[in-house]
Amino acid sequence: MDEQVKKLMELVFGKISGLNHTYRFSGTIKTKEQSVAEHSYWTAVFAGALAKYENEMRRINGKYLSPLNIAKLYDQALFHDVEEVITGDINHLFKHRSDGVEFRTILAGLTELSIKEEIFDVILCGNQYTESWRNSHEDTEENYLIKMGDWLQLLQYTNEEYRKGNVYCIPTIKRVVKLITDKNNKEITLNRFFYVPQLIREFSEEYVLESKL
Repeated sequence: MDEQVKKLMELVFGKISGLNHTYRFSGTIKTKEQSVAEHSYWTAVFAGALAKYENEMRRINGKYLSPLNIAKLYDQALFHDVEEVITGDINHLFKHRSDGVEFRTILAGLTELSIKEEIFDVILCGNQYTESWRNSHEDTEENYLIKMGDWLQLLQYTNEEYRKGNVYCIPTIKRVVKLITDKNNKEITLNRFFYVPQLIREFSEEYVLESKL
């Protein structure tokens, strides 16, 4: 079998397809499972929409800066959680709030090595996605938009759960709204973006008002 055909087969049917069956929110009471593949799709949709909005508002208002790279953004957003097909959905408190900096460094290194060997080295054009995945976790313009898309998608999911009567998701909703607010109030965010932070602030205020949380 031709090597490139084999890599296309791996992309379509291989380990990465397990993202369809890798579920988020481990240990959380929920009425509907959500796969990482579904989450990644919506994260890309929301992040892309925000980038297009920023670009369009800059054009309308004469902010002559280099436009945000939408294609690059989609690549990064679609693959930003690809490691979870191997690691699963690691609990947020365990993964991000541990005081063990050395542990987080080791985890990050093992994660990157694992997905490179088991996914990116064997799928079509995987070498191009390695850098996209790495950059999606760095402090870049694209990362800010991906994080906004990620959190908006989390609100989308938890809001659906809340409307079904799942009150256990309320603390998560409040936490995400706070994360969004804090991220948008950071000086580095306000220095990079002219229009998205204000849009997100207004969205968050309206969401809290309408949801009565």
